[in-house]
Amino acid sequence: MRSRVDWQIQAADLPAELLAAPVRPARLTRRLPGPRFWGVYLAVLSLAAVLGFGLGRVTEARAGLDDGIQATLSLELVARRGGDVELFEATLDPSADPAWRASQVTGFVADPDAEPPKAVFIERLAPDLARVELKMPAELRFYRQVGGRWVHGPEPKAP
Repeated sequence: MRSRVDWQIQAADLPAELLAAPVRPARLTRRLPGPRFWGVYLAVLSLAAVLGFGLGRVTEARAGLDDGIQATLSLELVARRGGDVELFEATLDPSADPAWRASQVTGFVADPDAEPPKAVFIERLAPDLARVELKMPAELRFYRQVGGRWVHGPEPKAP
């Protein structure tokens, strides 16, 4: 058995908020940013690409310099450990003053227990000239690029 109930509500009994006309929520719309935004966005993106490429090239050139000088230092270590004077002379600048080259060869000592020299700081002074500070032994050297490889040379004379 079903019973039916009819409700009657007086407007005076309801709060004013419920009697007001229903308010539609604001409609959210997505619009593409204007052309000014795209111009700024593309300019920033282009700048980032150019800077990234430039920094990559500088880092690559720096790594090539470091690797080339470290290869010469390693070759010098092999010559010292093996007592190979000719190999040691190959690490010296062929165009250097003969007296300087002779002093370097005279100072060459075959040492099988020699520690590998480690470049601590490398500064490129010119496209084919670099100043190198060594850790072991603590020493300041100059290297010049000759025929695609770096060779130990005397301190360049000031112009």
